[in-house]
Amino acid sequence: MTSLFGRLGKAVARSKPRASAKPADMYRADAAHVVAPLQATPISSDPGEPLATHCRSILRRLVLIAERFPREYDYMYRALVDMLRAFEASRDLTGFVRLWSALVNDVVSTPQWVELLFPEVTASDPTLELRLRAWKNGRYLPDGASRGEVRLSPVPDGEGSTRLFDGLLDTLLTSDPATGPPFLFLSRFYLFRDLLFGYFVDESLQPVQRAIFHQCYQQRRNWRQSYAADYPYQGMERLGISGIKPTEERFLRYGVAEYLRPSDNLLDIGSNNGFWALALASRVGHVDGLEFNPYLIAIANIAKENLAIENASFIPGDFVDFETSQGYDVVCSLANHCTIDGNLSMDFEQYIAKVFSLLKPGGILLFESHNVFGPGTGAPGDDGDLDEKFDIAERYFSVLKYRMTPAYVPTFDIDKLFIVMRRRERYQPDAIRTLRLAEARERYGY
Repeated sequence: MTSLFGRLGKAVARSKPRASAKPADMYRADAAHVVAPLQATPISSDPGEPLATHCRSILRRLVLIAERFPREYDYMYRALVDMLRAFEASRDLTGFVRLWSALVNDVVSTPQWVELLFPEVTASDPTLELRLRAWKNGRYLPDGASRGEVRLSPVPDGEGSTRLFDGLLDTLLTSDPATGPPFLFLSRFYLFRDLLFGYFVDESLQPVQRAIFHQCYQQRRNWRQSYAADYPYQGMERLGISGIKPTEERFLRYGVAEYLRPSDNLLDIGSNNGFWALALASRVGHVDGLEFNPYLIAIANIAKENLAIENASFIPGDFVDFETSQGYDVVCSLANHCTIDGNLSMDFEQYIAKVFSLLKPGGILLFESHNVFGPGTGAPGDDGDLDEKFDIAERYFSVLKYRMTPAYVPTFDIDKLFIVMRRRERYQPDAIRTLRLAEARERYGY
């Protein structure tokens, strides 16, 4: 039986004259089994027309994928669902086919999308990336020049690409996100949803999405250990990135605006891809983001340039070695007092004491826990022993407020405890701990 994508592509191709297409364009269209951008008569919603039926079948699956794991607080989620539903309600499907065709053609002709969306394909064919690059770069050759015998099975090779996208949609629609390596399913799911947003809602975001995910792709190829299966851990709506932790909602839940002043100098320890630091930049005088991973630093600088933010700097380096003569008014430590990759070679009191030394007296520490439901045995990412840790922390800081914050994704990430603290004037060895972990774990609001 001819597959859904194959029949769609052949029907669309018949609606566009082949004679006017350049050879490279024709190969690209054949590769994806669809034609981008479509210049044809409107595609009606007459159920008797095969193309309309196939378009609606694809569209229905995209709607269901977009609706899965809802984030009602998230503009990207709401806008994408609304747009796809609007296409479903329309009698003319031409606009949908044009955008979907462009997305598919982009994915199958771009190494980073193939690697990030179809990791099992690239793993099974080590030469695929080189051949894909060779085929893509062939478009720069003059007309008539030989482009070589490049056949990219199973990606842009007719039924191969058809099966590829059939399988992707089925996986994203039905698979259990808790199966397989941590975050691998979610990384593909949210990447695909971000691409849908960039094509169907805000096409102006495509260049910055491409630049950010290129760094994710490079990280996968070259960095020894990353988090969230190389998907951006921090998200930002203005960049078209959902993220494991969406920055805008995170800022609202943490309720920290009252502690930020326009004159403040702020340090974000382990700033990751920098979206949290950049979100705070508009509320303070200057932000320094300290990050060990060079690919995350690159993403932060891409975002900084795209958002035209001038009062933020991203410093490559390890907090263990970080030294500065300036004092900070605010320090962010978002689940960085211990790192799951084991790169932080200092114990909890050394960490807290160093943060204390970096803050001005009365300065604010914004602190996020790791897993407060853990056994408390001291393993990386285990904050089940937070009472013992805060016997130490409250000698340096007083606790102002705290709350649990729910996870933003359906699995692997966890609810975390967020705590606002103020630096004491001096170290107080006899300070009595006020935080009680058993009580704090039950408090989901201030």
